[in-house]
Amino acid sequence: MLAIDFVAHHDIQAQAAQSIFDELSGAFDCRWLVGPDQVPSGAAAGILIDHADFQPRIRRSLSAYRYLFHILHDLADFPVYEAERDRIRTCDLVLVPGPMHAQCARKSLGADAPIHEIGWPKYDRMTIPPQHEAFDAKLKSLPHELTILYTPTWAFTYEWLYLLPLLRDLPCNTILKNHIYVNPGQPMPAGSGQDYVISMRSADEMEAAIESYACNHMIVAPRTLNVCSLFPYAQVAIADRSSVLAEFLPFGVSIETGRYDPDENHCEPEISRYFPEVAYLRRAELVATLSSWRNLNTFLNGRQPPSAVVAHGAGIRAAALIRKRLEEAEGLSSRIARGMQRSREELTVFIDKGVLSLRRRFGAAER
Repeated sequence: MLAIDFVAHHDIQAQAAQSIFDELSGAFDCRWLVGPDQVPSGAAAGILIDHADFQPRIRRSLSAYRYLFHILHDLADFPVYEAERDRIRTCDLVLVPGPMHAQCARKSLGADAPIHEIGWPKYDRMTIPPQHEAFDAKLKSLPHELTILYTPTWAFTYEWLYLLPLLRDLPCNTILKNHIYVNPGQPMPAGSGQDYVISMRSADEMEAAIESYACNHMIVAPRTLNVCSLFPYAQVAIADRSSVLAEFLPFGVSIETGRYDPDENHCEPEISRYFPEVAYLRRAELVATLSSWRNLNTFLNGRQPPSAVVAHGAGIRAAALIRKRLEEAEGLSSRIARGMQRSREELTVFIDKGVLSLRRRFGAAER
């Protein structure tokens, strides 16, 4: 059975291809390689979910993979197609979430690049897993009609120090969902270790603050959860510069704060540059919006209704494309191998006949 390595940086990133893994597992020997600088397992094919710089050995070559596929793990990472163009150009298929991504990929990779729109695989796994039954019960018991999902990418900004008290005092629910940053025991990315350490400490403090409020309308989601599984329970998402804001657009209103470091004056739009439906609010605007139920309600009433950004069902589409590519390529390889075998056999017969003819000829001459 042909083997396929799925290569991701951490478990949250792996969620961007889990449904594809599940779909392909019945026909192929699928394996997860999670963490930086992974070594190919000996599989014939690799699916690169992580950034290329973190996975220098995951490439199409004689010493690595015969087949290589690329899948995005960040819905708003449009620059990746230019930044990692050299590696992505070697892929058999470039699987993109939607038309905006396809247009951006073709601009960097060329009009003839094997680019296919599949939708967003994270939408395929939106149920709360059984191991989080206790959290699921809290989620379904939230008292208010409106729910806000707060999901910062970088907790080291400490933006939550002013945001959480505002959310606490509103007559609405709050779900806090932090990032895992790295898997347990996994090394921090080179050059960013301090930011990660502070972010993880800040995330602990943030969750402790929620617990200290002791109110039933604010809950903490497990960090390992696929954040998309929370979307059906929320109407508003708030984040710094997280691509979750783009993922959430089909479900409600997304608000980007733009914070990227601890200085409250340091904020710039990021996600809203690509997705204008995302509202960009600086601190003063956000504080004013969250200062009262009336202000928040006025803001929400002025927003456009949810809109679909990319399609569901990506796992099935991606698996079908990958399966077709591998079956065609392996079928061609088999035909070439069979052709070479026939050629070798024909050559052997030809040589044997020639040797026999020579033996007969020279043998007769000697007599």
